[in-house]
Amino acid sequence: MPTYEESESLVPLLQSEDVDPSGFQSREDIEEASPLVSAKSLSYYFQRIWKSHRRKRVVVLAALSAAFIIIIIILSIAFRGAATIPEPEEVEEEFAKDPRLEKYQTLNDTLLCGDWTTPDVRSPISTVSFNLYSSVNLTFFLTRGNPINGQIIIHPERLESPDHIRVDITAKHNDLGRKQLQLSKACLAGQDNEHGIMIWADPQTTFSDVTYEIRVHLPDIRDFHDISTDFTNSAVLHDFTVPLDLFSPTSFDILRIATRNAKITGELFSSQIYIHTTNAEVKGIFAASDVIQIQTSKAPAYITVITVAKHAEAETSVSIRNKDAAIIVADISILSRFDHATLNASVHTTNGNLIINGHSRIDMPDKAIFLLNASTSNAPASLHLPKEFQGTFNMSTTSGTASLKLNSDQRDRDGQKRVVSMDIANAKAHKAGKLYWGGEPPESDQGDVKLKTSKKDVTISGVHPGNDR
Repeated sequence: MPTYEESESLVPLLQSEDVDPSGFQSREDIEEASPLVSAKSLSYYFQRIWKSHRRKRVVVLAALSAAFIIIIIILSIAFRGAATIPEPEEVEEEFAKDPRLEKYQTLNDTLLCGDWTTPDVRSPISTVSFNLYSSVNLTFFLTRGNPINGQIIIHPERLESPDHIRVDITAKHNDLGRKQLQLSKACLAGQDNEHGIMIWADPQTTFSDVTYEIRVHLPDIRDFHDISTDFTNSAVLHDFTVPLDLFSPTSFDILRIATRNAKITGELFSSQIYIHTTNAEVKGIFAASDVIQIQTSKAPAYITVITVAKHAEAETSVSIRNKDAAIIVADISILSRFDHATLNASVHTTNGNLIINGHSRIDMPDKAIFLLNASTSNAPASLHLPKEFQGTFNMSTTSGTASLKLNSDQRDRDGQKRVVSMDIANAKAHKAGKLYWGGEPPESDQGDVKLKTSKKDVTISGVHPGNDR
């Protein structure tokens, strides 16, 4: 498959063999051929000219000013597009925490607490269960007191009753953990059209010998309001897998997941999704109409992003942050039957591979706009453009190679070939320009992608391997 690297018609960089050394004089030759004039003599000479020719002074000043302006214009043209991509803005660490949960801090803020079942001698497991109303505006799960370890799971089987969410809490423990368990409580909390579960752990006790599992059974309905978790003082793994059926999805209004040092796995559709953990992997398929915001650190993020435009000119914001680990975006796409949808994505990590595949099997809607600002450091960065992409691109690295690889035979849905207009083409570590279909670039609905790394290669490709058409 033919690929585009750089056009042969472009003027190449000046090569050493193109320079004739005989046409230049060395500094020593010039100094030998010219009489030396002291700086004091030159200063006196120019002062006499300056004082005796007032009119010439004005002309000289005007000429110098004009020359200065011309130099500035030339430099701005020569370095057009070479500006560095701005560093990503810092994200508030507690962006995924629901402020409505701040009022639930102690046992006094709960409605009732369940009694742990007495474990069988052969089975060191204690349980307690609750029913929550499915129609409330907010369903929540949180821990307070000393840290605990555990997991929260959305069970794949649905309840027949549409009115309730059943929550089963299991505590696994050994003999020492049995004593610890009695110093923890599983409680029902809520007020003002919100219901949830608090696991309270005595602040003076270490719960190293107890593991908690929260199993959530959803009713067989399709639309839920907000769900929030706040396990920021504990390490609670999340498995929020609600099989994604794009034609008849189970959807949430706002979904907030907040934990630390714990893996998050999900398959979810919501208007807004906020996910935060630390030192742990985030993996899943996340679909949203308004916002997707995901952050972790020191562990890979393997993410598929689907944005759903619910009306014409809708815009969905996507932010993915990591630190000292890779971000692999297996797919990022727009799904809509409306035109002029915008996907505005910001994807940033450090010291880890950055791979973004925008070449989805889902065709973007007509005149969709794809905006991306992405970066990593000390690792390769690559982007596979959406098939329908039209707009500007800018990729750079500090000491690697910047490569643009396009299929010159590829055509859009109207049979037009892709056109490449390069602004910066020959610089090894920096390339910028415009991509579009047909004879003229569009006047509107243009996307923009910025991709940046340091010390390693940066690559923008037009076709994902195996997805050529």
